[in-house]
Amino acid sequence: MAAAGAVGQLHTRIQFADSRPSGTDTKNVDPEGATFLGWIADGKTMEEMADLEGVKYNSVHSKIETLRKRFEVHTIAHLTAQAIRRETDLRISSPAPWEYSREC
Repeated sequence: MAAAGAVGQLHTRIQFADSRPSGTDTKNVDPEGATFLGWIADGKTMEEMADLEGVKYNSVHSKIETLRKRFEVHTIAHLTAQAIRRETDLRISSPAPWEYSREC
C-alpha cells in the first residue's frame, strides 16, 4: 500500500511540475534554423530548402547537423518534433523567442 501511495504522489508532482524551459537553456534555435525546420515540417528536402532560401545545399546540411547535435537527436524527424515541442513550451511561458516567416 505504501508503494502505491508513493507512486501516486510522484505522479501528482510530475503532473504539476513546471515543464517550461529555464532561462539558462542553451538549445535555442536561430531564425535561419527555425526557417529550415519549418520547411522540413512542410516536407521540403534539403535541396528544395537551399533553392527556396537562396543558399547552398551545404549551408542547409551544416545548419541541420548543428541543430541535431545541439538537440542531441539522431534523425531529422526527431529534431523537428523536439523543436515543435520546445516552441510550444516557450510560447506558453513568454513571447516566441524565434519567429520565422516563410511563404508556402
